[in-house]
Amino acid sequence: MVKELKGHHSEVMALQVDDEKVVSAAGKLISVWDLETAKVNMVLEGHGGEVNCLQFDEKKVVRHLFI
Repeated sequence: MVKELKGHHSEVMALQVDDEKVVSAAGKLISVWDLETAKVNMVLEGHGGEVNCLQFDEKKVVRHLFI
């Protein structure tokens, strides 16, 4: 099945997927998407620069910034 995730207003620079979610970074935002519904569950804001990579596990999201 193919689903389109709509919501970022700039280029997606980083993406990670597991069985339940997609975590993506575009500009200064990180979005956590529900893979089943293709809807955003959470947006992480306030980064001091553009997020260019990320990694997550069950407890945390780690990111790197272009400053």
